[in-house]
Amino acid sequence: MMTTIKVPVALRERISANARSLGVTSATLIEAALDEYERRARWEGVRRAYAALADDGGYLDEVREWDVVLADGLMDD
Repeated sequence: MMTTIKVPVALRERISANARSLGVTSATLIEAALDEYERRARWEGVRRAYAALADDGGYLDEVREWDVVLADGLMDD
């Protein structure tokens, strides 16, 4: 199913020119751009989540303790 979206003429021309230069359709170019935007947004969410964990000193202390435990060789096969 197809639909029409209204965009300014200058934007439509940019989309068309870029799609043409890549040898793809405008829809394919828009989909790729949206995929990239969503991927970056997901990774930004991950970055924010890790940054929030970094503010929790207890978490980092526990990670360090596990690093010591795992490095002692007792859990090796």
